[in-house]
Amino acid sequence: MEEPEPYRTTVPPLKDRWDAILQIRHEIASELEQMARELPGEVRKQLRSLSRWFKGPCNYDEALKRPDVLSICLPLINISTAKQISRFDIAQAAQRGFCSAGPNISPGRRLVRLLLYPFLVLLASGLLAVGFSFWIAPQFEEMFAEFGIELPAITLAFLWSSQMVREWWWLVLSCAIVAAFLCWLMGRLGRDRRPANVSWLDQKLMSTRNALASWAWHISLLLEAGISENHAVKTAGSASANSWLQKTSIANAGNGQSGEQLSGESLFFNPKYQLLERTMRLPASAGKIDLLREVAIYYRDRNNDFGDWWIHWIVALMFWLVGVAVLLAVLALFMPLIAIISGLTGY
Repeated sequence: MEEPEPYRTTVPPLKDRWDAILQIRHEIASELEQMARELPGEVRKQLRSLSRWFKGPCNYDEALKRPDVLSICLPLINISTAKQISRFDIAQAAQRGFCSAGPNISPGRRLVRLLLYPFLVLLASGLLAVGFSFWIAPQFEEMFAEFGIELPAITLAFLWSSQMVREWWWLVLSCAIVAAFLCWLMGRLGRDRRPANVSWLDQKLMSTRNALASWAWHISLLLEAGISENHAVKTAGSASANSWLQKTSIANAGNGQSGEQLSGESLFFNPKYQLLERTMRLPASAGKIDLLREVAIYYRDRNNDFGDWWIHWIVALMFWLVGVAVLLAVLALFMPLIAIISGLTGY
């Protein structure tokens, strides 16, 4: 039985048009910079990251590893070779490409948005606890020492924790500063090798289902660019931050260059991902590209729904812990006071 021919789009492969894209890369960078000036916050950073990439060497193999770059380049290969690429074509490609890279949503920024209010509550509670440890707890310690009463275990534990805060606050603050600096440094290193809206922390926080969603979307772009399926699997796998997905992609892609069928009886070896498994087993076609993108959106939405459920429970638990901590603090301070008052009044 003959093997099916690899899928080829009706437009030239990206590799054949790469020289034309190199000639206009500064115009693409300028258009992205113009878009960045008109948009706020994180979107501006993403666009400027893309702009820096196009101002650089614009290596073809590196472009294949970045879905956001592919999203901008692919509309340009649809333009006839007989037609000169105009400024309008570049602007349209930049806008369409940046919007189509939307499924690569930053997990870190989404997590920050969901946990911002609980984090502010915890921060305020922590500052109050530090202030109490430095200025109020010592006065209670002196008062209890003057009366010479035996303190309950909960009060001793509370006063001991206040002493630890006073003695080691500088170590906790130093660790927090060092951790923040390391996160910033790791985010700066290699930032032009990652998609513009995915940081180093995002890659570490990314779940397996989210990684598969990004992988499927990346595969669809590579197939649209005229890359063979095996090469697309290997390239998307090497660009993924998920080590399991990297190994699985390389193992199933073979040498990554031929148009042969994917090797192995199963691509992901897990029934949870059979939807993507079956999609990858379909013959290469335009319909498969569209279906891969639908699978990517479905996986990401399902992962976000499940993640939101866990986050809501975690937030509720955090608030309960803060409430319990406040209740224990009140009991720890007032139980000795009640004993002192009872001793003075004779009741």
